[in-house]
Parts: sequence; structure tokens; C-alpha cells
Amino acid sequence: MGGDEKKEVGMGMESGSEEGNWGAGIEWWQRLGKRKKTTHPYSEWDLETLGSSTGLYLKDEVPLWVSDYEGYSVKSGDGRKKFNVKDCSTFIFIKGSSSEALALKVESLTREVSELRAMAASASRVRMEEKTIKHYSSKHKILLVGEGDFSFSLCLAKAFGSASNMVATSLDSKDTLTRNYSRALQNLLQLENLGCTILHEVNAHTMSQHPFLQHKLFDRIVFNFPHAGFVFREHHSFQIESHKRVVRGFLKSSREMVSEDGEIHVTHKTAYPFCEWRIEKIAEEVGLQPVKEVPFCICEYEGYCNKKGSGDRCDDSFPVGLCSTFKFMNKDPPTDPQVYDCI
Repeated sequence: MGGDEKKEVGMGMESGSEEGNWGAGIEWWQRLGKRKKTTHPYSEWDLETLGSSTGLYLKDEVPLWVSDYEGYSVKSGDGRKKFNVKDCSTFIFIKGSSSEALALKVESLTREVSELRAMAASASRVRMEEKTIKHYSSKHKILLVGEGDFSFSLCLAKAFGSASNMVATSLDSKDTLTRNYSRALQNLLQLENLGCTILHEVNAHTMSQHPFLQHKLFDRIVFNFPHAGFVFREHHSFQIESHKRVVRGFLKSSREMVSEDGEIHVTHKTAYPFCEWRIEKIAEEVGLQPVKEVPFCICEYEGYCNKKGSGDRCDDSFPVGLCSTFKFMNKDPPTDPQVYDCI
């Protein structure tokens, strides 16, 4: 690392308090043109995502040893004492639009696809034992409704080692998904190679009449954080009624698609004003009976990133806060095997 380059990196990462001057830090990222190196000991900073947001691509990460740089002495922000650089790496970035970056992305995706195909082939040759994650099993026929960037579907698929038992749907078209969500295309690719059936432009109100879904039964039908989109503020009565219509339509359609012992799951915030949706009352009105309400903890679903799904910040996450998964069963499930089948 040259002296000038080291100086620029040092100013970007070591000046100020331990939290750092984020305004100056972002400007520093935006000034990066050619390949640069940046060193840090804090994984929570998520440099890869930060670099990606400014048009850079992470080419490599290599361990940093201060002993490799004779005469280099790391200092705290005030310059009076050293700090520990244990477990530290140098992250090498290049322009995301460069031919080298594009080639690396293709190589990475190709390698990932090959690994997933090998996993899927192995799963098809060997009868796999049941695997579970929370309320879901690899033996369940699962329908996921209203997916954002499909990270929840992928979370289940990775836990099972296969997605052949899953149908994942979104209201958006594939083009809209890949435009609105930064990781949607990568998630879809992984799901496809794990055997997941993916359907786009599926309305939760009419999904029971969808050509592929019609007459199919599922053991678990899941809708995480149903939302009507932002028109009024969340506490406004018209906004609440819009949300309730979304939930009611979903539950009515799901009632025709859930198996005899199957469950319909709605994950939903329980603090005000979300408690005003009265989901359990809506379920009762459409002929469903409550099974259980269990606390929802997003940390139990590795890789799942909830999305706002509407507006200019649709790719942003939102705080879950107090939240539950509401489980319902059909009071009068369809049982005619000549009419209904499973995926």
C-alpha cells in the first residue's frame, strides 16, 4: 500500500470518535474511483453493502497484519495511543460497472448455481430426513404469499436443504421485483435451483383461482406483514380499513386452499395502531378458527430481511417491534381427493 493511499484510507477509517464521522465517510466512499483498500475491525459496519450502495464491488478480502508494513503504527483518533487490530482485513473494491467487476459477479453466480444444483441433485437421490424451522417442516406443502425480496422463502429453503415442497408468490411482476429489491434476483435464482415453484403477479384475494394453484391444498399458507400500501398514516381509519380488506381477502382465499389439518399463518405487529386490524375477528368472520398466537422473532429466521414493499423506500426494512404469528385452521376443510391435490 503506497504512502498516499495509506493516508487516504487512514483518514477515512481512523479519524474522529470510534463511531466515526459518517458524513465524511460517505463522501470518502463516493470519491473512490480506481481500486482502493480499506481496513476495519468491525464486521457490523457491513462494508460490502456500503460499497455496493456507492457503485463499488467487493473483489477480495484479505487478512491484515501490521507487521507486514514496517514503520506503520496505528493510532486512535486523537493520535496519542495505539489500538488493537486483531481480526482485521483489507477489503479491495473496484468499480461495480467495470468489466472486471461484471466478470467476477458472473463467476460468483455461476459457482453458486453449481453448488445449489449439486445440493438439489443430492437431495433428489437421497431420501432426506425431516428438517424444521420454527412452525415449518420440510414435509409440509407450503404456500408463501406476498413475498417481498423472497428472503423469507429462501430462509426456509436453506433450512430444509430443498424447496421442492414450497410455492412462493409475489404480487409484483419479476421485472418490478428486480427493480425494487436489490437482492431479489439473487434470491430467486437460489430458490429456483433448490426446486422452489415461483409465481409472480399473484393476488392474495384471488389466488385460489390461479391456474397453477387452483384445486391445490397446502399444509401451511403464510403471509408475513400484509399491507395495503401507503395512502394515509397508519392510524388513519381509512388506512386501517384498507389493511383489513387485504387480510380478509387473503383469509377467504386461503380457506379454500388449506388442507384438513393445515394452518394459515399471518405474521403481524400487535402494538397500536396495528392491533386495530382485529385479525382474529376477521378470521372468525370468514370461517376460520384460531389455533394459537405465538411471538414472532425475526432473528430466528436467518437471512430473512423484511421490506416496506411500497413507496420510494420499498427496499428498506422496518422495525418489527411487538409482533406475533397468528395461526388459524379451517372449520370446514375441503377433503375430496378427486378434486384437490397437493403440489
